[in-house]
Amino acid sequence: MRWNPGGAVATGKATHQYASDIGWAAKQVAQMYNLYSLVDSYKLVLEIPKYK
Repeated sequence: MRWNPGGAVATGKATHQYASDIGWAAKQVAQMYNLYSLVDSYKLVLEIPKYK
């Protein structure tokens, strides 16, 4: 992942993140699954933008 450090300084949080590896999502999904399997319960909240 790449981060915009200038944006982080300006806003106080990480901004404009992007994956520089086209296979990044496929490579990370197994690790994410393993992490979620470690917890007994969790609430998954998805933020889906609605365009006008």
